[in-house]
Amino acid sequence: QSSIELLQHFHLAGHVHVWLANQKIPQALSAIGRLSESFMRNEDVDNFELARITNLIRSNPQEYTSEEKRAIQEGRETHIKCKTSTHFSIPKNPDDHVKLKGVHLDGTSIASCFGTTVVDASVEECVASEVISCSSRESEKNLQKRGITDRKVKQINPHSLYYFTTRDFGLHILSNREIRTKLIWFKEGGTIVMRVTSTEDLKDEYPVSSKNVVCSVETFWEFRPLEKNCGVPQTCVELTTKVDFGGQIQGFIPSSFMTNSLGPTFLSTLSKMRIFFDKSKEIDAVKRLEIVEKMKKIKYSSTKTYAEDLKDVMEKEKVEGAFPLADTWLKVFGKGKGWGKTTVKVKAGLLEVAAFFWNFNSRAHQITTGDIERVIVEQKEEWEKIVRRKQKFGKNVRVLNISMKLQKLGDGAIVIKMESKKESNHDLEATEDVTIRFIKREEKETKAEFVTRVNLGSTLSKEATRMNLERDLDEAAEAERYFNNLIELENMTKNIGEALGADMVWDGG
Repeated sequence: QSSIELLQHFHLAGHVHVWLANQKIPQALSAIGRLSESFMRNEDVDNFELARITNLIRSNPQEYTSEEKRAIQEGRETHIKCKTSTHFSIPKNPDDHVKLKGVHLDGTSIASCFGTTVVDASVEECVASEVISCSSRESEKNLQKRGITDRKVKQINPHSLYYFTTRDFGLHILSNREIRTKLIWFKEGGTIVMRVTSTEDLKDEYPVSSKNVVCSVETFWEFRPLEKNCGVPQTCVELTTKVDFGGQIQGFIPSSFMTNSLGPTFLSTLSKMRIFFDKSKEIDAVKRLEIVEKMKKIKYSSTKTYAEDLKDVMEKEKVEGAFPLADTWLKVFGKGKGWGKTTVKVKAGLLEVAAFFWNFNSRAHQITTGDIERVIVEQKEEWEKIVRRKQKFGKNVRVLNISMKLQKLGDGAIVIKMESKKESNHDLEATEDVTIRFIKREEKETKAEFVTRVNLGSTLSKEATRMNLERDLDEAAEAERYFNNLIELENMTKNIGEALGADMVWDGG
């Protein structure tokens, strides 16, 4: 780290207006800012600090005072009470991988929220990431977005610190809120808990502004280790937050604002932690490799061609706006009934592409389809299983129980057949039959034909049927997109690069 000071003296001669000098002098001094930006290593600094604190938590035993132990126990009691309460509403949640619930009584200033998720990291890494978020360079860049107008951090000892912030919640009826907290983490066996609670400490060193209202905050974290997923550490993270925003008339906060804005905002840290440590590609890659090794041992080859299942229909319609390298067609026969086909050329080997689709509950499929649930219900034989997918259509839910089979057609082709049975115990009665044929073109190129036939019930409009078909057909395009994203930059062709760029623009990227 280097500290640089620049002093410049200007003699502009003649009569120069003050406003002109005030405008030009900062420009002359901007070299300092450009110099700082050119050597900026925020990510490196934050990663080093993350590794340092992770190692400290993992390797350095801590000694706690009776007061600290009592604080942890009090926080745990509040956490359990909030976690087990049945009087909760479900706030708006932009992340399906994080479960949220919250409660707030209209006309009061107290809000309670509970959230949980699973993170692809060790317990120690999760705790360290939350500790450094109080002072990291990355969090400093986003203070304004989070409504934080002032922040102060002071270390007490290796397992505790003070964290003071002033927040503007963006409502003119609310004064700025000061949140003055003390953080303590405590390791017990493989689990680590952490309490962040309001404190009266340091009021002389950091006095409270007369214009602000002091909030009362009670936050408790629990980090529990889970079984590794394909060698990747897994941690169940639970977070309980209880906030009293204080004040008199200005403390009365609308319930809708509490439930749909403040609740998700306070708990968004769970989503950020999950995304920061996300190792979906690594986990899917390991599972895919395991499937490929098993496929190499398949000896039996089916003589069935599946030509009838893959046959086109008359008067089909070209789908515009799909992934540029995918050839996508569909036809809506009527309400709830339709057919669709996508053909793609995937830059990967035959077995690897087939394994991508056979890994039904992979995270890539979960993201692409938007399914609420994708699970393997029963493994009947090595290449036959019963799977279930659950989808939401507005206020309705569609559940499909599907028989999924894989067959080898000689050395150069593989077929996956998916057949569903009509379900009558859910909101939408539906069936969906899918045939996917993979044909080897080159060592690292595979042609995939994805054909789907749906019967979603007559209650579904033609437009909704079309949207469902497009979403299902995007599974094939996703395979091409997924493997193209794995191509190293030096091996990227012009067509693939242009397709990926167009796809980013289409998705709003």
